[in-house]
Amino acid sequence: MASAYYKPCPELDRCNELIERYWKTEQYEKCFSGYLPLAEQGYPLAECQIGYFYLEGRGVEKDLEKAFCWTERAALSVAAGVAASYICKWLDRHGKGP
Repeated sequence: MASAYYKPCPELDRCNELIERYWKTEQYEKCFSGYLPLAEQGYPLAECQIGYFYLEGRGVEKDLEKAFCWTERAALSVAAGVAASYICKWLDRHGKGP
């Protein structure tokens, strides 16, 4: 799945488990139900997946507004992490880090 893009963590393990158990067997409602708590806790991969479920209407009623909101939330989470990492590196490089 997206393992190459995400650091190993329990949330990633759970996402991979959901894909193997439910997505590949087309049990989309169960897959959605497994991703939702992870997304609500702010895990970006799960947020993006919830957006996809809403976009395609898999396991839930198709809802483009919810699809956009969840996908945007994921993008903002990732962007914030990238920005923070860049700022820390810049500060460290210029002798202003902690």
